[in-house]
Amino acid sequence: MNEIRKLEGFCTVNDSLEAKFRVSAADVCQKEPIEVSSYSQLLKGISIISFYNHDLHLLFRGQSKEYFDESNRPMIRPTILRNTPNGDSLTQKDFVRRYSALKEYMKRLVCEVEETTKTRNSERDSRRPMMGTARLRKFEPLQWSILQHYGVSDTPLLDATQSLQVACSFALNGENRDHGYVYVIGVPYLSESISYSVREGILCTRLLSACPPEARRPYLQEGYLVGSFPEIKEKPEDLREHDFRNRLIARFLIKNDKNFWDCGFGKISEDNLFPKNDPFIEITRRIGLEK
Repeated sequence: MNEIRKLEGFCTVNDSLEAKFRVSAADVCQKEPIEVSSYSQLLKGISIISFYNHDLHLLFRGQSKEYFDESNRPMIRPTILRNTPNGDSLTQKDFVRRYSALKEYMKRLVCEVEETTKTRNSERDSRRPMMGTARLRKFEPLQWSILQHYGVSDTPLLDATQSLQVACSFALNGENRDHGYVYVIGVPYLSESISYSVREGILCTRLLSACPPEARRPYLQEGYLVGSFPEIKEKPEDLREHDFRNRLIARFLIKNDKNFWDCGFGKISEDNLFPKNDPFIEITRRIGLEK
């Protein structure tokens, strides 16, 4: 099983938001996150990182808290490889149970989408299926993407976005949070809705072009999902090799106060991050209710 190739020799920023060259992902993990007081400051740091790392596609991930391993390094793992809810390390039994559940949810998803298509066709007296149905049935990463993005099942994929504003909104989602974290992850440039890099050991799904347009949430969140390639279908011997901290370019700490948002930007509301008029909410709800 291939590992996610570790990033080295890239440019990040220091605490003063000045360019810092010849850095590795391991260096970023060992340092404390860079604290920024405003969105414009964060933009300044991202613009430097983007300019000097022009051979990488930048994705962002917002989190309300960080999770650490026994060496006190942040973990950025796909849900299927994470510790158990009570904090215990992942065992072979845990992985088999999670992957078995995922396979079952994949079957249910395809069946539900096809059944929804039949209902739509009957109501409209039309033979036009829900757009994207054929691709969804054919490509497992697309099924994983929907199940992961709508919170149905643990999968070998990790949620990310190409929108810095969306990432910050997720990091600060919730009134009782006084701060959040934004990760900058570097991946190869994408060529298709599902892109694979053998050299880097990464697959990336671009939800904006992979999901049917009926699925509104991925479009509003500008969502991407990333994972190891070849795809994880058995428990890796070393989970560290499949951790996206290996692609970490920068870590930022942002404050949840009114002074953070400036330059005309603001936190995206929860209603806009999770739109209710999305038919895939009902589809995935039914999947979760099935026994």
